[in-house]
Amino acid sequence: MGKLSIGERIKHINLSKIREVSAKVDNLTKQGIKVANFSIGRPDFDTPEHIKEATQKALFEGKVHYTSSAGILELREAICYRMKEDYNLKFNSDEVIVTRGG
Repeated sequence: MGKLSIGERIKHINLSKIREVSAKVDNLTKQGIKVANFSIGRPDFDTPEHIKEATQKALFEGKVHYTSSAGILELREAICYRMKEDYNLKFNSDEVIVTRGG
């Protein structure tokens, strides 16, 4: 098989999964179906005030540096607590990882 031109190669590029989901959300929205669009990394609603306030407080407290790869210990401990309280599941904080998606 010979070399393909750029135009021919472009025909073989598929949409990313994020773009596929985004297109489905757009289609559902046009049909009048309410959906929250989490496909592009920004929801279609504003950040709740209590989260904005907590973020501002954390910034003023100097919490602006990288954490451990597993995430902030206090958050992992809080997740363990909620799992126990809500679902009667016991985890240790070293069994929990909090990270962002990619």
